[in-house]
Amino acid sequence: MVMKYGGKWMDNTQLSVHVQKKSASGPNIRKKLPVTGLEGGRFCRYKNIGEKIDMDNKDMNNEDMDKDEKIVNRTTEMAALKESMLKNSKSEHGKVLMLYSDAGIGKARLIEEYIKKMYPKAAKLNIKIPASTQGIMSDFSFFNAFFEQIEKNIYENRYSLNIHFKIEIPYFPFILEMHKLGDTPQNIIKKTKKCERIFKNYEHEIVIAIENSQIMDIPSLNIFTEFLKKYKNIIMFMQYTTDAGHNKQAMQNVFDYIKDYSVTSVPVLLHQLTPDHAIMVISNKLDKDIDSTLIKEKYLEVHGNMDELLLYSANELDPKTALDAQIEQSLSKDTKYILYLILFYRGTIYKDELYRLLLMTLEETWDKDRMEKILIELHKKFLITIDNTKISINNSVIAELEDSLSSPTAYVAYSIVKEKSFEDLERQSYELDSLYRLIYLFSLFNSQDIISLLPYIKERLIQENSIYKVIEQIKKIISSGKISDVWIQKLQIGLVDILYSIGDVESAREELNLIFNPENLQHHMYRLAFKSALSEKDFKEYYEMLRKQYEDHPRIVLFCDYMLLYHKMKYSSSTEALSYAKKLLNAEENSHYLEYYFVLKNFSTYENNLSAIHCLTQCIDAFKKYNRHDLAVRTEVTLAMRYANIGSLDESYQILNLAHSENVYECRECYFLNNFAVIEILKGNFVPEVEKNLKNALLFKPSKYEEGIILCNLLIYYCKTSNITKATRTATYLEGFEYQQYRFEQYQHIIHWNLYYYYSTINDTDKMNQHAVQLKKLQNNAPTELQEYISATLDKTIQLPTTHRRYFYSKLPYRPDYIGYWQLEVPDFS
Repeated sequence: MVMKYGGKWMDNTQLSVHVQKKSASGPNIRKKLPVTGLEGGRFCRYKNIGEKIDMDNKDMNNEDMDKDEKIVNRTTEMAALKESMLKNSKSEHGKVLMLYSDAGIGKARLIEEYIKKMYPKAAKLNIKIPASTQGIMSDFSFFNAFFEQIEKNIYENRYSLNIHFKIEIPYFPFILEMHKLGDTPQNIIKKTKKCERIFKNYEHEIVIAIENSQIMDIPSLNIFTEFLKKYKNIIMFMQYTTDAGHNKQAMQNVFDYIKDYSVTSVPVLLHQLTPDHAIMVISNKLDKDIDSTLIKEKYLEVHGNMDELLLYSANELDPKTALDAQIEQSLSKDTKYILYLILFYRGTIYKDELYRLLLMTLEETWDKDRMEKILIELHKKFLITIDNTKISINNSVIAELEDSLSSPTAYVAYSIVKEKSFEDLERQSYELDSLYRLIYLFSLFNSQDIISLLPYIKERLIQENSIYKVIEQIKKIISSGKISDVWIQKLQIGLVDILYSIGDVESAREELNLIFNPENLQHHMYRLAFKSALSEKDFKEYYEMLRKQYEDHPRIVLFCDYMLLYHKMKYSSSTEALSYAKKLLNAEENSHYLEYYFVLKNFSTYENNLSAIHCLTQCIDAFKKYNRHDLAVRTEVTLAMRYANIGSLDESYQILNLAHSENVYECRECYFLNNFAVIEILKGNFVPEVEKNLKNALLFKPSKYEEGIILCNLLIYYCKTSNITKATRTATYLEGFEYQQYRFEQYQHIIHWNLYYYYSTINDTDKMNQHAVQLKKLQNNAPTELQEYISATLDKTIQLPTTHRRYFYSKLPYRPDYIGYWQLEVPDFS
């Protein structure tokens, strides 16, 4: 048998002689020898120097262990990786390879070794987010982790790593500041731009290894896919963990998504190691004899998960006893305390932050040496991994720790992390990390304290794709049986408000029904709003009942009337809605109520441009008077649209840019991105930035209504830039879009007119006629202003006067459109 030792290949005799020579350095010194023998049911990884080494086990093949003694039985997979990459070596795009298997099979290790061998000069970035964060994964989590790696591995170490750029670029100091900024949409976009500058100037490959890509948030996946499309020096390895039953449908969905972007992608399956090969791997990691019987007992139970097998072997745990109980018993109080602190940071923390938490612990005196000693102990026990200064709990341990939170040590750690996170929550630079951390923390302990987070969740997370995961955590706390009925009521109404704010009226109604109290005015107001939005059959009956019951309370009456106006705007003709809005505004005695200006803003929808500008300016002044900065910013977005309607594009841009600079959480980023793009379209500037802004707008979770408008703007862009392939794909999607549910005539016109324009571009007369018929039907029942617009553009039978609301647009064969925020909120009547 031939083995490698000390950088040399030796047979048994040579190795024995070599070991005997080394014995002079001390008979009790233990040296790492790659031995493959089983002895008495135990696997002997090490022997004292000078002792006989049994290497005659016939079950093991020398070729099973690669020459570096680290990768075991992976020759087939390594060949598959090489073949997949060679097939796509001439691609003009970046390359992405998906390696998939059950948890703990060795994906990360295999990829690490492959990258080391095949891309020695590349910048290597490893993105790891613990799988435990899946419950509340924030948007752009993976991208932000990637940006962090860009900063640490390409900028800070560019000289020591001998990394050279084609051009020395001066923006790096700004990159260093970027990670200190909060995760506002504006900063995400800035980060993508900085990354692209690096990709353009870096001479070698940039290799990105992404662990746990099965939990990647969609916005990050979109950004990575765009990078791969544009930069062929990017090579991405996605490590995808399937479940024990190898259900690969979710993985296939991700794979198909990447392929849809025309980016090369190849999935490679990584098989489990055999029990004997698992023993071989573990033997090369641990400095002690290995109980092979234990490994074989646990192998099937853990589906060959090497992380769990290592954990049991390293800590000599009993395979028949629960893991959480054994961890609890085997660790000191200090060790458990540090482990809980890392856990409560959602499984990952930097050393400096951990040390700050330790200094906050009043009962103990901590120093860095004491912390480092414990971290080394935890690392040796395979409870944590340490990557430079980043500490992560091993996935196999997280679930067990989450089930053992009753100890006083856990509660001390809970109080420290809670205090620190609330401090960070008030600092803009850390708001999302700390908010998600607190949500996770309170859900672990089923704490009613989560009610203090509801305003933050409503303000800061309604744009996030993870909002429903957060809602599930709140529901879990409500149903835990650990909080009082009073707190359940408060949390439940908070859920109702959040769901209503994100436009999920049906879910909000269901949650309200669980706690509805006929004696509670607030409950009645929410129910009225839901019946209005969903056009329930008894809406008008319910409206009349409430209006009569509270006829002596003018603000309540005004709110009821406002709900009726909303219903008319959505489900009746524009003429009827306009008439009713005028009636409400004539009651000027209500002008000191905030709801009066909601009515005024909605009324402006039906007015000509100059009149609408006057109404919107009044609304902005009133909202500022009521200290509702959020409503003022949203109304400024609408005001900018009206200036564009009259062709004042520079003024429109200035107003929109001012609102954007003032905006933090008040208005969704998709509004700004779409509307800036529309201004460029109206100017005739069909530059790549327009497409990028519109596609980014789709990233930031617009409503279905808003998505239709953004897609129409994209369709115009693709037609004007002669990108018929993308135009066709967009038009096909719009044809299947459920736009009929929105009876607002202007919305219907935007969809049909832009599809008519697309089919005229590709000379499809039949499809043009189909949409012309729909436009004519719309014309017969539309407000006069829209009838005239259709006559001027489709029929070309009239010319619009310069004072007409659509005069500027009538000169175009398409209709780009803004999106605006039409606030609908239920005031606090309690």
